[in-house]
Amino acid sequence: MPDPAQMYQSLEQEIITFIQRTDPQPSGDEFDTLARRVFAYQFENNTPYQNYCRSLGIDTPADLTQWTDIPAIPTEAFKTLAFPIATFPVENAAVRFETSGTTSDQAYPGHHHFFTTTLYETSIIEAWKQLNLPRLKPAFLIPSPDDSPHSSLSHMMGVLTRFLGAPDEAFLIGTSGTINYDALARFANQNEPR
Repeated sequence: MPDPAQMYQSLEQEIITFIQRTDPQPSGDEFDTLARRVFAYQFENNTPYQNYCRSLGIDTPADLTQWTDIPAIPTEAFKTLAFPIATFPVENAAVRFETSGTTSDQAYPGHHHFFTTTLYETSIIEAWKQLNLPRLKPAFLIPSPDDSPHSSLSHMMGVLTRFLGAPDEAFLIGTSGTINYDALARFANQNEPR
């Protein structure tokens, strides 16, 4: 039986190659094939997700005819300790992102474990490039990744900060949750119209 970690790394690299390819653009058929391969990997290596799919009448990955048939897992599934949604032992996660918990009365916030952040980070940068978004100095009204290590939004903006060559003080919310007015003033002064 193939090692799931090696399978993940191979599939991750294939996805990265797919999203970075611009010439020629990948076709819809190529996307469909890759998406269904990702589904097959998740189905085989994530028992809670497999059980969910089976409850919907999908007993094998071959039951799907196109990528749009892949079931999206309900967000509530990420809010249970007993059955983590992951294709690997969660103690091997490189990072665990959590929801803020503001939309739920549950004591345990939603959580999403990442084996690596390579694909996540590559997708952020490649989307920025492919959408031809400007390379301006950003300002974020959120805490920095250091101050909020379980926030996927802070992590994402940290990736963009590095990509755009922005200073760490682009994050204008401090650890106490208040605006850092000194950093805001410096940002405004640096970005005055000329």
